[in-house]
Amino acid sequence: MKVRDVMTVRVATLRPDEALERAAALFIERRIGGAPVVTEDGEVVGVLSTSDLARSRAAVDDASRPVAEAMSTDVLSLDEGMELSEAARALEQRRVKRAPVLRSGRLVGMVTRSDLLRPHLRTDHEIRADVEMDVLVRTLGLSPRSVRVDVRDGIVHLSGRIGPEGTRSILRRLADGVDGVVAVIDDTTTSADEAEGAQAWAAR
Repeated sequence: MKVRDVMTVRVATLRPDEALERAAALFIERRIGGAPVVTEDGEVVGVLSTSDLARSRAAVDDASRPVAEAMSTDVLSLDEGMELSEAARALEQRRVKRAPVLRSGRLVGMVTRSDLLRPHLRTDHEIRADVEMDVLVRTLGLSPRSVRVDVRDGIVHLSGRIGPEGTRSILRRLADGVDGVVAVIDDTTTSADEAEGAQAWAAR
């Protein structure tokens, strides 16, 4: 599935020159935690969240001051054709809960972590059990103690020491195919990794 399949298309937006007071009222009215800030021609120039409002002295000292003074300008934007797993990985890496969705550089929607999880109605506990038993034990014949599997919001985090690089790539692919998984973060190491690390240390 693609981001376009799960994104919200009726997006509440803000202008950079709108008052923070208006933004706070919009968040309450629409029951949302944030909104993209766009110019008149639809270019996304920032995102304002309730956290931004809480941190901003402008919101406390003078609620009539513009949104541009409190918004985050380091914006993670997603393309509408992006795969859900790729989008989930991007949100996880940037530690953000929502992102504007673009088509040819213009805003067409908004996506949140919960949107990305909607097609995968399985608990993190169920996903972890499948990765450990079906993938590690039954398919690859590995001990669940050799690879640590952590799952949060459908994102699987693998760590520990595994065998050859080929086994590592198979593990990633199989874990990604488990029902409910939206992304796989692979921090496992192989014997080759350790050998390279030892050589690099010796060359210092």
